[in-house]
Amino acid sequence: MGSPSQSGGGGGISNYIPKGFRNLGNTCFMNAALQALLAVPKFMLSLKREGPDRSAYLTNDLLELADPSTPSRGPCLQSLKKKVGNRNSEFSSYGQNDSHEFIRTLLLCVHEEINRIRGKKPYEEIKDDPRESDNDAAKRWAEYHLRRDDSAINDIFAGQKKTVRTCKKCNTRSLNFDPFLDLSLALKGSDSVQIEDLLAFFTGEEFLSSTDCMFICPSCKKPRDAVQHTTIQVWPQSLVLHLARFTNKGKKITTGVDYDKTLKIEAKWGGEASSRGLPNYDLTGVVIHTGSMDFGHYYAYVKVGSKWYLCDDNTISESSSGAAIKEHRGAYMLFYSRT
Repeated sequence: MGSPSQSGGGGGISNYIPKGFRNLGNTCFMNAALQALLAVPKFMLSLKREGPDRSAYLTNDLLELADPSTPSRGPCLQSLKKKVGNRNSEFSSYGQNDSHEFIRTLLLCVHEEINRIRGKKPYEEIKDDPRESDNDAAKRWAEYHLRRDDSAINDIFAGQKKTVRTCKKCNTRSLNFDPFLDLSLALKGSDSVQIEDLLAFFTGEEFLSSTDCMFICPSCKKPRDAVQHTTIQVWPQSLVLHLARFTNKGKKITTGVDYDKTLKIEAKWGGEASSRGLPNYDLTGVVIHTGSMDFGHYYAYVKVGSKWYLCDDNTISESSSGAAIKEHRGAYMLFYSRT
């Protein structure tokens, strides 16, 4: 393994530059996802710090892919795909697949391999405490989840989402604070939209109808109309935004999403401000999807150090942030890291 670097590029591995990944047969979805993950600042370094573990097969595959001295990445890619396919049958064949779902499955598998919590995980029902402030409640929820799930995956990608449901009958508030590894942002059929508008919509209010039984009021003890408000309580070290372009009917939404090489978090989206204010993010990767849901192709733009690269299966070429942000109609996943 190349010696660790404290610089952001290449997941924290020195001398790292992206290498081409052979397409094993409709595996561009995997190749693009892996290129974006390997470029996440300090990610590979965090995995390496977990220490060698012969049973952490997928973790070792990722580290081998990032190692500049690895002579051939084909066998490693085949091994990684097979292991992910064993966990999620969607990836067991060589058909068209979803890059976002692949990343979710891969990160879950790696988390399970290196979870610092071993043995039986404690379970308890977390109840609302009306005497507690929202921030104290968030910390209590976070401590509970940390007693069950604690890994380098959480260190890099995990944030905390806050959901408040308010009964329209008695105004009772019900709180939930759930961890997330990425945010899926809904797209509409408009011609173009700003990424900030999608985050504002995600963190907005939603009406819940009692006829759908979506909210059982803890005071009324029955389904009630309610208002649900979602915000982000804790922003992650690396923020992954999934632009939900595919509908349940197999159609692709081609709305242009305008994003920039920086993202400034706005107070209305939520989050506790530190002494430096709310976090700012730099763009480090973009996974692009072209074509339709059934006949498409994935590739990625990634930033390593100060340079941008276009990664298209076996082909790697130098690029620019300008090229990456011009792909607003094909952008499928955006990778941002805190500055």
